[in-house]
Amino acid sequence: MSKITVGDFFIRNKRQFEIKSVDGSTIQIEDVISLIITELSYTEMADLIFRGEAQIVSSKPKVEKISGDNARDFSSYPEASKQVALYRWKFVKKVLVDKRLTKFSPKRLEPVIDEVVAEYNVESVSWRTLKRWVDRYKNMGMRGLIPLTELKGNRESRVPEETDSYIYDALMKLSKKERVSYHTAYTKFKDSVLIENSTRADDVQLPLITYQSFIKRAGRLAPYDIMVAQIGKQKADILFSTQGKAERITKILDRAEIDHTTLDLFIIDEYLRLPLGRPTVTAVLDRKSRSILGVYIGFEPPSFLSISKAVKNAILDKTALIAEYPSVKGKWHCRGVFTYIATDVGKDFMSTMFEESMLDLGTTIVKNPVKKPWYKGAVESYFKTLNQTLLDDKPGKVFANLFDSNDYNPEKNGVISMTTFMEIFYIWLVDIYHCTPKGEDKVIPNISWLEDEVNVDTDPVSPERLNIIFSENDTRDNRSKGITINTLWYSSDALTKLRQIGYIKDLNVKTNREDLSRIKVLNPISKEFFDVPAVDQEYTQNLTLHQHDIIKRYRNKCAADNTDELSLAQARLRIEEIIEKEIVLNRKLKISASKRLSRYRNIEGGGNSSVVSEEQKAKIEAAQPKIPTTDGASKKSSGLEGLVKELEKSRAANKEQNSD
Repeated sequence: MSKITVGDFFIRNKRQFEIKSVDGSTIQIEDVISLIITELSYTEMADLIFRGEAQIVSSKPKVEKISGDNARDFSSYPEASKQVALYRWKFVKKVLVDKRLTKFSPKRLEPVIDEVVAEYNVESVSWRTLKRWVDRYKNMGMRGLIPLTELKGNRESRVPEETDSYIYDALMKLSKKERVSYHTAYTKFKDSVLIENSTRADDVQLPLITYQSFIKRAGRLAPYDIMVAQIGKQKADILFSTQGKAERITKILDRAEIDHTTLDLFIIDEYLRLPLGRPTVTAVLDRKSRSILGVYIGFEPPSFLSISKAVKNAILDKTALIAEYPSVKGKWHCRGVFTYIATDVGKDFMSTMFEESMLDLGTTIVKNPVKKPWYKGAVESYFKTLNQTLLDDKPGKVFANLFDSNDYNPEKNGVISMTTFMEIFYIWLVDIYHCTPKGEDKVIPNISWLEDEVNVDTDPVSPERLNIIFSENDTRDNRSKGITINTLWYSSDALTKLRQIGYIKDLNVKTNREDLSRIKVLNPISKEFFDVPAVDQEYTQNLTLHQHDIIKRYRNKCAADNTDELSLAQARLRIEEIIEKEIVLNRKLKISASKRLSRYRNIEGGGNSSVVSEEQKAKIEAAQPKIPTTDGASKKSSGLEGLVKELEKSRAANKEQNSD
């Protein structure tokens, strides 16, 4: 998140301005070259940052290095560093979130420290240390709690990493039903190392560390597992995960709720007019105002990817999105990062990637009890409203009650494409849903949001920052050809320069599942991410990870020994040919197959609306024969008749040839 602070720099159109004053909602900036002072409103500056048209750069190099747009995200730090940050977070959370303290004197902080120590049985800290952690968190977010050991002295551990694996194994062999005995664990560790050393030469022996060193390293390697054994899983989860009980909701963005549902509507292909199936909806709702913060609608099943798309949509500004639909008359005001997010206990919400992404944004996850959806009632109510009020009279609606439907077949009667549905959806959401009373207290989402918005600090987040936070982490070697990940090669001059100065092993890499045409690599010197393009830009352009996996499986099925990039491109071409012949010719697909193809084509709100590619559309148009008209002119036949006849002739000719 980009905090707007006096002394920092505002960058727009390659021009740099210093932020001179922040007076309420008015910000004064000074051009560093011309020294001309101009004024912007907080909203105007936030709009530019949300849309990725400007950025804030801290005047403090250490802050910028940790929290800048291209800085490494929380999930990409080493596990030991993240565990230290989570330990510190429990103290900071108690101060800022649970107690909501604004003054940090010994009288206020020392009782908080005692409370955390008693609740979680952890080591105490001084009030000055806690105040320092609080200040770092307020300036740099969760990454500010990461220990800055990489900036200090010797960064290489004297104990080899292989020894850590023996320490971890010794801890894991202990029964979770009994309290951990470090003496027992240390004995098991020593036994394992002695046995291993008996098989090694003298010059490759593993060191036997002392009991004190064992305890320190054990606490860093497996703190969660140790606490499970010591205090039980429930308390350990509270200490080491992002779960927590939300406080009383007093303003917008205090608490969001997120869930998935399958839309009660069949979507059809915009070009072929074939039913594609019922898309998934992932929605994020603001509990206070009942506003919809963001949604994802498409054929990606419930997963980290669909969650990340919905959350990014929730946080970012929607002005440009709604501008694509002129028939929408109102504004979708919602944007900004929320304090809490309530989820169920589905496996898609239990992933480490989701938890660490939320931590990076400063959002606490609240897990709702199993089989108790009323704990997340607002978003459940929204889905009911969506299916009942928006979809009731739409062709392709799926009836919940069999007796309501009679002979109505939604697959045959579905006439709404994804593009049309999204326009209808945004009109309903912005101009109807957000403007009508909700719940027993008759809250009108738009009015509630606008009343609170002036009193809520919504630190803007750039699209680039969100893409880094929600991309997947990996480590890869920097080889002579570059970096390979997902069987694709990536290379650039910046990578070559890193190889030349010895940075070859284990570079941190971020992959965006939605776009494999480039990856982000963490510069081990500056600790900032930079883009590295794929070598084969033609193949990877607009390529998703799901599409790439399908293509790889098809290629491997056809030729297991062929693993070069040319074979991938050829496999992609053959898949296109299969789609063209089978779907366009027969116009018959089972709904299950249609949904899989829709996911492959990335059909979603704001994305594609047909499984037919532009190249295939051009072939279809070109293959349609011209039909003479009464005035002597000619016109192309409508629909797919021409192409179908040509393909049928081709197939008949092939059959005759084979029979001969």
